[in-house]
Amino acid sequence: MTGIDAEDWIDRVSGGLSPEALTGRLYTGRILFFDGLAPVASLVAETRAILEDVFDGAHPPTAYRALGLSGFRKTMRKAQRRFAQSPEIARYWTDALTAAGVAPEATYRDRLVLRSAPPHETANAPGYGLLPAHRDSWGSGLDCQINWWLPIYDLAPERTMAVFPRAWDRKVVNDSAGWDARRARSEPGYPELPTAREPLDWQEALSLVVPTGTLMAFSATHLHATVPNTTAEARISSETRTVDRDDLLAGRGAPNVDRGPVAPGTAWFQRLHGGASLQDDLEAVPAPR
Repeated sequence: MTGIDAEDWIDRVSGGLSPEALTGRLYTGRILFFDGLAPVASLVAETRAILEDVFDGAHPPTAYRALGLSGFRKTMRKAQRRFAQSPEIARYWTDALTAAGVAPEATYRDRLVLRSAPPHETANAPGYGLLPAHRDSWGSGLDCQINWWLPIYDLAPERTMAVFPRAWDRKVVNDSAGWDARRARSEPGYPELPTAREPLDWQEALSLVVPTGTLMAFSATHLHATVPNTTAEARISSETRTVDRDDLLAGRGAPNVDRGPVAPGTAWFQRLHGGASLQDDLEAVPAPR
């Protein structure tokens, strides 16, 4: 699939980093694979326990064979609700992010997502299916946003996600201008997210085969997409996004090369340890005199 050398973009990290080292690498386009984080192992185990209970003991990546695609989606929705409501999942995610190196007192987290991509899926819907090429920062308007991604079962080059590294600092035609997150969440048929509106060369895509038990982090500025799943198993992964308040206030982050005007999604992010949203806390900051 790729003419990109993974070593040019991916750093393997054993343990965690300092907050400064973490953002310093990510804001320059590095993709980080965190190995050996104990909370990540607990997070994977707890997520598998939820899935395997909901799927009544069946192996979730292959359960679609007996259930059919609609039955698989229905069962996945049950698992996704349990996942989203689980205090253990929230705690393990918080511990994993802290172990990787976020600054707990300055970090705000988006919702926790359990996502699946069954084989030969062509639909695009929240929580499952194909996501076309996009930068998350097109929708959030936040250049200091970090994406965190974790496989729950083994990946393959044809069953994962991919980034387009050469688009890191290159303008890509897109439909971000005027995109409205509130309409996306309330209006049927409204685009779920802003996407690339020009043909992309998949020979320039880097397929990210993250080992199970490894947590991946990358800047929301990276152009990325779901790899069409042509294998015999569903891809099941978990993800979230974070923003560092101090970096946002200081204007630190990855470069914005092509985003149209959008309202910043600060209301999506909550304090890592609970409480107010990033938007509420920013509104409470005294204006400079």
